[in-house]
Amino acid sequence: MVGLDSPDDGGVIDIGNGIRVVQTVDFFTPILDNPFDWGKVAAANALSDIYAMGGTPISSLQLVSWPREDLSFEILSEVLKGGLEIMQSAGCNIIGGHSIDDKEPKYGFAVTGIINDVIYKKNLSPDEIITLNGKKFLVNDKENEIKVGPSESMSKSKRNIIDPEKIIINY
Repeated sequence: MVGLDSPDDGGVIDIGNGIRVVQTVDFFTPILDNPFDWGKVAAANALSDIYAMGGTPISSLQLVSWPREDLSFEILSEVLKGGLEIMQSAGCNIIGGHSIDDKEPKYGFAVTGIINDVIYKKNLSPDEIITLNGKKFLVNDKENEIKVGPSESMSKSKRNIIDPEKIIINY
């Protein structure tokens, strides 16, 4: 359904009986000085791709690259604890993962979710109105942008224009 031919925040597979699986992977080098917080941000970032596709996360795999000669495993433990806290709060089980020795630390997740409501960028039609978290979004037919506002009562010129790549969907 969604893959390399139509890139989005995650790949989607229809496995039949109305069940759609969404998968994504995200990992990166440290972006914060606090290892626990880095783990939290890495987990939240990976989960956000599942949410952006309209999915509910169900499982994840940790991905770790660690310079075992240069950084202690106590620091890695804090990174893992931060990731675990966010995954648990999202109801997403960490079911395993993989680690390698690398010169630069990296941390992240491969996450699998189930999609109930399909929200793919490629499925948006011109002038279609979609509602996310109680806010109405109108897909503009010319600029391929999403306009936000009470779409029934505001003229197109008075609506706020938001780049679809910058929409954050909170669950």
